Amino acid sequence: MKRALELAASADAAVQPNPYVGAVAVKGEKIVGEGFHSRFGEAHAEVKALDMDDRLAEGCELYVTLEPCSHHGKTPPCTDLIIRKKVRAVYAAMEDPNPLVAGRGLRQLKNAGIEVRAGFLEKKARELNRIFIKNILQKKPYIILKYAMTADGYIATCAGDSKWISCEESREEVHRIRHNVKGIMVGAGTVLRDNPRLTARLDPKGWQPAKVVFDPRGEIPSPDFHVFEGKGIILTGQEKYLDIKGFRNYTLSGSSALSGKDFTDVLWKEGLSSLLVEGGAHTIHTLLEADLADEVVVFIAPRILGGGLSPAGGRGAAEMALARPLMNPVWRRVGEDIMLKGMCHDVYRPH
Repeated sequence: MKRALELAASADAAVQPNPYVGAVAVKGEKIVGEGFHSRFGEAHAEVKALDMDDRLAEGCELYVTLEPCSHHGKTPPCTDLIIRKKVRAVYAAMEDPNPLVAGRGLRQLKNAGIEVRAGFLEKKARELNRIFIKNILQKKPYIILKYAMTADGYIATCAGDSKWISCEESREEVHRIRHNVKGIMVGAGTVLRDNPRLTARLDPKGWQPAKVVFDPRGEIPSPDFHVFEGKGIILTGQEKYLDIKGFRNYTLSGSSALSGKDFTDVLWKEGLSSLLVEGGAHTIHTLLEADLADEVVVFIAPRILGGGLSPAGGRGAAEMALARPLMNPVWRRVGEDIMLKGMCHDVYRPH
């Protein structure tokens, strides 16, 4: 199952809105087939793992990170193939939260005489598919807030300089995250100050997220910024905005437009099942205040500024008792920095 999870994690956001799934076929204590779902609409992991002679597949055990599908979607049900291949046993890390499956796949296999069990490394499997879980249960995009800050809690100097707070290894980690989201969003201030490209550069052939620019007051004067190279959307409070090739404009209401339902509706309409928000402070603060963030990723650098720009930019809670806890926090050393990742919500529960 560890190998199946490794395979699943080797995919990128081209899979979304489908889940990340890996599968390993074992016979006689040897791996005889393996595969992962690499792109939406293409073959599922089970199909790739069982792509072998029927005689070799017969009697094998299949380890899969998610319950095999039992319904017709872009591809036929994987359960039909598993039964036809005469697989002896299927071990799933977790049941599929999709109401169209939700245990039906395992029951179908069991009724066909196949041994089935679920719940192996389930926590890791759920974490891997946290985007899919929220998408399928809530029909909403999964939103990640990311920022780098100094040890005394600033994301930029008093003059607005933020290049570079984090180390090179941390920036590589950010590109890894970018490859696994459907879109990246920044505010107008970040565009004007940093002129970012918002591309994922670890794998030139890998997934490239759409660009999302939040410019409620129409501060960006022209399309002559790196962010407008490619395709994406612009969220603004202005009825008239720049006409930029490859970008669609959406007019939302006012400077606090991100706190409204229209924001997530636009993301969902555009097929952005996941969104990485990289600032600035006003954008981060607005999303936190509106309780729209699902996950926070912070890179903490061993530097002291003594003053500067705070990451959230709001007034904040008056008492520590009102501080919002991050669930399932994970701390990890990345180069000379420390990365903290935590969840704002339990994606299994609507909020």
